[in-house]
Amino acid sequence: MAFSVPTLAEVVRSVENGFSIAFYGSAGPLRVSVLKVLAKAFGGAVYLLVLCCGWIWRNNFIVSADALSLSTKHATRLNLPRKPASFAHGSAFFIASGATTVKAGTILVNPSSGVEFELLEDVTFTAAGNKSANIVAVVSGFSGNVGIGATLQFRDITNDNITGIRTVTQVTGGASYDVQVGSEIQQWGETLEDYRNRLLDRERNQPQGGAEPDYKSWLMRFEFVSDVWTVPNWPLTNNVSCFIADNRTVNAGIPASDVKTAQNYLSTVARRPITSRPIVAAATFVGLYVNISSPGISDAEKSDVDVALQKLLKKYGPGDTVEINEVRNMIRSVTGNMNAVLNQFMVNGVNYDTSYTLPKSNNGQTISGAVFGVAAISYKWNA
Repeated sequence: MAFSVPTLAEVVRSVENGFSIAFYGSAGPLRVSVLKVLAKAFGGAVYLLVLCCGWIWRNNFIVSADALSLSTKHATRLNLPRKPASFAHGSAFFIASGATTVKAGTILVNPSSGVEFELLEDVTFTAAGNKSANIVAVVSGFSGNVGIGATLQFRDITNDNITGIRTVTQVTGGASYDVQVGSEIQQWGETLEDYRNRLLDRERNQPQGGAEPDYKSWLMRFEFVSDVWTVPNWPLTNNVSCFIADNRTVNAGIPASDVKTAQNYLSTVARRPITSRPIVAAATFVGLYVNISSPGISDAEKSDVDVALQKLLKKYGPGDTVEINEVRNMIRSVTGNMNAVLNQFMVNGVNYDTSYTLPKSNNGQTISGAVFGVAAISYKWNA
């Protein structure tokens, strides 16, 4: 039975009734005015205990616990910590006109956004040329995610022999969400509700020694992973192929170094069944364009359709087939308009009327596959 928290007035009334029953007729006359004062004083003290009991009750359950209890009590119990805020990382391309060295620790800045990056290794030129080096954002969060070809420059130094610096890969992986934890705001690598859902999923799907939920739970621990898809017994019978992606930002690829980190974690004997050989790969994204006709649709309904479509398409991983009728029915269900029409479902510029199968292939033990880039769905709405 749920713990019901009474109001302060209800507690005071209960105390007043209890005093009346206990003292009237057995301890002399108890003045009404004194009774009410005593009831309010004692009821206020008792109410603090009632609130404390209510807090304890709520935080016993993942579905109602606050951020502090989730990230301490339940995280420890299920051995599933929250994701920390992450720093975007990638590579910078240096162009030199002569011999020079740029030291590790040098701060680079993107002049258009003001976002700063730290150089992680020395870049040494013995003559004119170009080289790439790893960089990481100074501050965690989405602001550090930049695309290929972004211009960088030195923040604190000058170097006449460096004639240009730009990104040669996507600088990705940065994520940060403000979460209220007790009296302070903390930066997490996932939202509070996403973390709550991960804990619930772990509670409902206890480790089974290599079942599908195990692989997803293991890989979802990483701050650079937002979605996981598994393909059992592929490409060989003893393989478990796992595709990971970061769908929090538009077309955010996962660097090979992070994929290797996930592969090594999954392959330890403490996790993988001794009869399996897990393979981890970063999924690529296919572009999606949808053209929808729904007379009188509001902006709120458009947003609801986008949320529902993202949720639907996230279920499909490499090799899975999406039935276009399922998308049509979802749109009609969300909008409440049975006359809503899905005019086009275009993937990478090609329209599909009945179904679409996400690409999946392998070259020996090297696997590749694609998923929907749900953070970048393009819409056209017709009245």
